[in-house]
Amino acid sequence: MDLYSITLPQEVVIEGIELNRKALGFWKRTARNLAAERLVEDNLPAQALDARWRSRSSLRGRMEPLPKSVPRGPLLAMSGGKESLAALKLMKGESACTLFFLHYPDAGWQHGGRLFRFFQRTHDCVKVRTDITGTGPLVEAFDCKAYGMFVIGQIAFSALLLMDRFSTISIGNEFSANFGNGMHDGIPVNHQYDKSFSFAQELNAYLTEHVTAEFTHTSPFWSWHEYRIAETFFADDRYLKQWSSCNNSTSARLFCGACAKCAFVFLLGAAHTDPLKIRRLMGANLLDDLELIRSLADPEVRKPLECVGTKEEVWVALEDIWQKRVWRESPGLKYFAQHIRPRIASRLPSLRRHLMQIQSLQPFIQ
Repeated sequence: MDLYSITLPQEVVIEGIELNRKALGFWKRTARNLAAERLVEDNLPAQALDARWRSRSSLRGRMEPLPKSVPRGPLLAMSGGKESLAALKLMKGESACTLFFLHYPDAGWQHGGRLFRFFQRTHDCVKVRTDITGTGPLVEAFDCKAYGMFVIGQIAFSALLLMDRFSTISIGNEFSANFGNGMHDGIPVNHQYDKSFSFAQELNAYLTEHVTAEFTHTSPFWSWHEYRIAETFFADDRYLKQWSSCNNSTSARLFCGACAKCAFVFLLGAAHTDPLKIRRLMGANLLDDLELIRSLADPEVRKPLECVGTKEEVWVALEDIWQKRVWRESPGLKYFAQHIRPRIASRLPSLRRHLMQIQSLQPFIQ
């Protein structure tokens, strides 16, 4: 999927395993939805996604049923983001699940490795190595500014390697992921497509029909907005020092403090706990970065192509911070107070109630 988004080929040929028309359709739809982000970044037409897909092999990929006597438990995918750590908080006891780590063999797994070593002391932990790295030369060769990575798919299909011991992989995918980034040349764009409930249904249907009916992907947060998840995560300091929701984290810094994702979790953290504690943890007051805050909050600005929540969640978080009477002179909070808050002030109480409710998935059921 990553290679498809980078190269946007005219033809995709699947070798090594037989895929019928229905199975090929799953991969084609998935690839198109993930690669839609590339069209936005490089201002490409929708027809760039019109590749021909075919399969040539006689090897079937469906797995044989497991013996009924084999006891299998749940896996919880652990990334160190607020969703996976909040999910762990909801688990009853350290033996309630096994933590699953996707092991990237490059410098990007520094945070993952630190987490793995931390949780090994208290939890059953497993890891599967993925070698889908070294895409830098391809990105340069195909002049690719950015592309959507198939992270959820990598986790789910890598976890299948352990299905003799486990029956589910739980990933902290949230309700907010169902709301994308708008349209481009007539097609929907959603940076978080593979975190959406629509994709989860497609993935589970594909697994059941073409691979095995004995392994499924689930999430404790499909009906939760990120705002509600943040309340659970920031309710206490447990795992706060293990937390990073930044894709640019390093061994020296868990948050880069310069991306939309950092800005979004900064707002959620400052809304749900002591704002000064969040500033110390992240190393900066991101309300000082007006452009970042505008990208998240301004209703006229396209939602950033990153894993961030809805405009409504940002507005309620900014209102929470405003009511705490801190940082009111910061550029981001001043912009909110002057240009956004007057237009939505009467809606904010009902928006907050809505964000804290369990949401219906009916509109997304296929």
